[in-house]
Amino acid sequence: MSVQSRSSIAANSRLSPGTVLGGDFVIASRIGGGAMGTVYLAEQRSTGRKRAVKVLNARFAKDPKGRERFAREAKLNAAVESDHVVEVISAGVDDESGVPWIAMELLEGEELAGRVAKGPALTQDECLKVLEQLGHGLGAAHRAGLVHRDLKPENVYLARSRRAGEDFTVKLLDFGLAKLVSMHDQTGTFIGVGAPMWVAPEQGQAKAAITPASDLWAFALLAFWLLTGKHYWKGANDDGPLIALIKEISAGVTVTATARATELGVATKVPRGFDAWFARCTEREPTKRYRDADEATLALLAALRGTSSTTGGGRALAIVAIVTAVIVIAIAVVVTVLRMRG
Repeated sequence: MSVQSRSSIAANSRLSPGTVLGGDFVIASRIGGGAMGTVYLAEQRSTGRKRAVKVLNARFAKDPKGRERFAREAKLNAAVESDHVVEVISAGVDDESGVPWIAMELLEGEELAGRVAKGPALTQDECLKVLEQLGHGLGAAHRAGLVHRDLKPENVYLARSRRAGEDFTVKLLDFGLAKLVSMHDQTGTFIGVGAPMWVAPEQGQAKAAITPASDLWAFALLAFWLLTGKHYWKGANDDGPLIALIKEISAGVTVTATARATELGVATKVPRGFDAWFARCTEREPTKRYRDADEATLALLAALRGTSSTTGGGRALAIVAIVTAVIVIAIAVVVTVLRMRG
């Protein structure tokens, strides 16, 4: 039984230790929170395991449609088949308090933003692992019909790995929740969601279609930041006026990744082949970007590893090489046979 009254919880969404949600999750302490929700450490009665429980904040919890969407998005999130998206254990609307909640696996580790800030710098191989795992999680979500809308370093978590030989497992956080908040505020007016440094241009347009391609804009900016240690936007790397940064972002991507890295003094950190991939992901017109994270990740890994991700060029070169080898071998065999007969 909850130790708080229904009206108390609904009013502020702050839960006291001992509060039970969904008849199974006993709140222990507050972990943290933001504008959308508050996260608590909880114990799952049925398993005895520690869980992270996110409760929708009062601003959105008061709206019946918001509660319904929250629960629906949680179920979609749970359907994403990837080890690189935080696992949803259960979700619902508490019968007693009316508060929407999501119970998730409890992660041990640190946000990517914090890891990069404290150093040491990740090696290129480590960056490649992060981007590959992140792309896998994002791609799985896109296949499940979800768009993150708020991809940024703070929503990428480096969890302690349970696999031998692996230092970390990338976990993508807060899937579907950004979509919930971006729809309407309490008055029914559209509001934009996502950190301005990362969101795609169409996310600031009320009637624009938000598709998996919208996430790729942020994916590219995050990849640049991870590889170079610098933001693509010059104004984000210093303490200049905010208006200058906003104008720069509004103008969009105007120079190549290598050119920008050169301006920032980190040109050597941009791998060969990265420019073309980055340029496609940051096309202002979404339909000119890759279709989804699966396609974008395949192309990125090919670019960073120096291989071709296309079914045309790479396969054609391979076929030519095989045919050439067969011809050479055949000629050698014929010459050998003729010599033996002679």
